[in-house]
Amino acid sequence: MKLLDAVSYIDIQDIEEITDYLKNMEYQIYSINGCKLVTIEDIFLWIKNELPQDPPLSGKVNFDALVDSLWGGFDELDEEKVAILWSNPKETINKDKTRYETLIDCFEEIAKTLTMKEYGIEKPISLKTVLLDKGKLYSRFGK
Repeated sequence: MKLLDAVSYIDIQDIEEITDYLKNMEYQIYSINGCKLVTIEDIFLWIKNELPQDPPLSGKVNFDALVDSLWGGFDELDEEKVAILWSNPKETINKDKTRYETLIDCFEEIAKTLTMKEYGIEKPISLKTVLLDKGKLYSRFGK
């Protein structure tokens, strides 16, 4: 079985396998449908409506505020394992590659710092962001 990085690129045909794996590992799972949410603004609105935040996000896309808000939200969440499954992110990449890459960097930074006690975290939190699609970038999960 392949281990997941903070951000992993998995072939979408393995969506059931990765979902079952995360459930068995007791991850709280949040799912982004990239077929319906294709702009960075769409993704931010989804984040504002679906993910825990402290302080709450408001206004337009702001990556610094996103990191602070999600970090605080996940810290307040009573979960030690959290996963974001983002299916079909290619449209977002195609529409706005630069801001997509910045968003992924934010998820990586949050994942890294949620495990560091020197940042004031009481209990380490494992955050995994899994991007699911087809193409060279996406590998098979169980292979």
